Amino acid sequence: LEEERKQAELKEKKRLEQERQAAEKAAAEKAAAEKAAADKAAAEKKAKEDAAKKAAAEKAAAEKAAAEKAAEEKAAAEKAAAEKKAAAEKKAKEEAAKKAAADKALKDAFRNDAMGAAGIPGGTADRNQAGGGRDSGYGAKVRACVQPGVAYPPPPRSGSGNPTAQYRVQLGSDGKVNGVTLTSSSGNAGFDRAVETGIRRCNPFPKPSTGRYEPIIDVVYRMYD
Repeated sequence: LEEERKQAELKEKKRLEQERQAAEKAAAEKAAAEKAAADKAAAEKKAKEDAAKKAAAEKAAAEKAAAEKAAEEKAAAEKAAAEKKAAAEKKAKEEAAKKAAADKALKDAFRNDAMGAAGIPGGTADRNQAGGGRDSGYGAKVRACVQPGVAYPPPPRSGSGNPTAQYRVQLGSDGKVNGVTLTSSSGNAGFDRAVETGIRRCNPFPKPSTGRYEPIIDVVYRMYD
């Protein structure tokens, strides 16, 4: 019996040892599994954080590159626009200068005819009387137009005096008389009125060879010329 009891105790002790070892093994395996899970979770978390940081850095770099590209494109567009504007302004100035030169040449040509017709020195006429000048020029045309309307028989001339009336005549683009203003009287009211009547009856004024009318003409008319 003693031997059986010892065998039973030994068997029980062995069983308990096996259970203890199994429990320790299970606990170790559980701890290892939990540690592995924790390590995996930490690694995954770190990987996500690293991926997020990388994505943020890539996004920032892309935004910076896009901003730099946009700035370069804007600068290039502004430069091109400025160059285009400068070229357009230069062209406009050149065209304006050409037009001004052409207008001046045309105006000077007309003014020479008109000044001659008005008896102003520097014109193309040879005489200081409205309508005076070479018969083939504009002065002759104006003279032929104005003189018939000057109904004033001049009295016999005595001495070197020569009563002179000067008028400023405003012409429309069609050559019609828009206004006549006495700027210098001859001293003879009747003669002044006769000259004004002659100017107003010359309506429209003859067309200059340039094809354009000067808006203002100063007409000088002398009684004995």
